[in-house]
Amino acid sequence: MLSITISTYNRQYLLKNSLQSFKNSSFNNYEIIVIDQSQNNLSQFITKSLNFNSINIRYFKIKRRNLSYARSLGVKLSKGNIVAFTDDDCIVSKNWLKNIVQTFKKNQDIVGVFGKVLPYKPQLKKGKICPCTFLNNQKRIISKPCLHSKNIGFGNNMAFRREIFEKVGRFKEWLGPGSIGSNAEDAEFALRILSKGYKILYNPKIKAYHNRWLTKEEFRKQQLSYACGEVACYGFFAFQGKKFAKRVMVNNFKDSYEKFRKSLELIFSLKKYGLLLFIHTLEEFYFRLRGLMISFYFSKREPL
Repeated sequence: MLSITISTYNRQYLLKNSLQSFKNSSFNNYEIIVIDQSQNNLSQFITKSLNFNSINIRYFKIKRRNLSYARSLGVKLSKGNIVAFTDDDCIVSKNWLKNIVQTFKKNQDIVGVFGKVLPYKPQLKKGKICPCTFLNNQKRIISKPCLHSKNIGFGNNMAFRREIFEKVGRFKEWLGPGSIGSNAEDAEFALRILSKGYKILYNPKIKAYHNRWLTKEEFRKQQLSYACGEVACYGFFAFQGKKFAKRVMVNNFKDSYEKFRKSLELIFSLKKYGLLLFIHTLEEFYFRLRGLMISFYFSKREPL
């Protein structure tokens, strides 16, 4: 059996659409575990009102808002030998479950899979941006740690063999939405697996659709959170001597330096957006510096 964990927070209508997408699934031997961190009971009402016939939906309400904690709780409560993850703002394809199961069957040496994430109905969202999409079309086995946002994928479309959680632990609660580290709990878990010699496979046939849309300003602010999470995640490995992570850290702060340099050039040239770029770069640098301090602290507290 396959277990799906969906964590939700005050997005009951998006959750409803996500759950309903499983009704068309071509694979039937699964359970859905909903971990609700909402401040109201609407997600509970919607979840229990859905008619899934023989499909088992298990609902749990928790008071703590922390995605990593919720995902780890979902693993603990799950019954399947494969545990898959998607988000409450995602729509899964008809063959999502089937392709996950087949990928594991055909590749006995892998412990995790990540899939393709496309924007949901972009034609209806002109002028807005859908974050956390992953559009790579090349199927590949990943055996060494690398930049997750370019080579692995995201936590809104991933699955793991149950046994890997027993071997390497669960998600870091200081990373991810609702935590001090803001994001990148999925990246850290994947990199931890790869660092310990296990393999992950990326399969573009495992498709999910992200139904979250932001304005340009909302997306800019979201990027600040991503910057903090990325540095916190890779800094955690860099402070413990991992070369792949050191390269990512260097590139992050090189990027900040180049943006500072560019903004100062624009200011001295009396360009219109120089000061605004400088302020935005300063914001981003603050979030990266915050991530650096978080990573240093937890690299000492929770060494690999």
